[in-house]
Amino acid sequence: MPPEPTAPTSLEDEEPPRSRRLLFGLVALGVVSAVIAGVVIFSSGGSTAPPEDPEAKLRTSGESLVVGSTDAPTKVVVYEDFGSRPSRDFETASRDFLRVEAAQGKVLVEYRPFSLTGGYSRRALDAWAAVLEGGAPKQALAFHDELFDRQPASSSAAPAASDLDAWAIDAGVGKALASDAVEREDPDFVETARRSARAAGVETAPTVLVDGKPFGSGDGVELADQLQRKILAD
Repeated sequence: MPPEPTAPTSLEDEEPPRSRRLLFGLVALGVVSAVIAGVVIFSSGGSTAPPEDPEAKLRTSGESLVVGSTDAPTKVVVYEDFGSRPSRDFETASRDFLRVEAAQGKVLVEYRPFSLTGGYSRRALDAWAAVLEGGAPKQALAFHDELFDRQPASSSAAPAASDLDAWAIDAGVGKALASDAVEREDPDFVETARRSARAAGVETAPTVLVDGKPFGSGDGVELADQLQRKILAD
């Protein structure tokens, strides 16, 4: 009896054993890679996001707020008035680069607000003094920024107490301290800040000292530009 014809083989049946071994090897390699990746992600807390930028050190010193390390090679002191438009212009133009340079250990920045006039200048300084003395340095810095960012136009009415209270809370100040900041007057702080400015030969705001010497000229934006150029050149 003649032998039965064999059924035609499939392409899979015709695959050489060597190709099968290669395929199995690739699959195994993929599994091992996935396991290693899982271990790495797990050990890093389940996140592959890059680390955040460093933050500058903060501390208070008398009537001033200090940003950066005392080991920084350049020391910058800023005498400013919350009610002064040039001070506001300098602050908004210099804020970002000064904070970055301070975080990198290149610059120490000392903010020394004082009041040249009454009105918003005095009310803002009184409120900031309460946060500087009763809150955390981080809160004082955030409130410092809010007071400049919210500075009313010269033709506008002074902000109400409720506005200052809301700005302090926006800066992360607790409600009790924010309320105290709005209600309290601190003539001793205001006078001490003024005497400190006069002793340093300061007559206008903003006035910037670099390593103890008066620096720059012009309006707030020009002064910020000159300071940035100097710091980046050093």
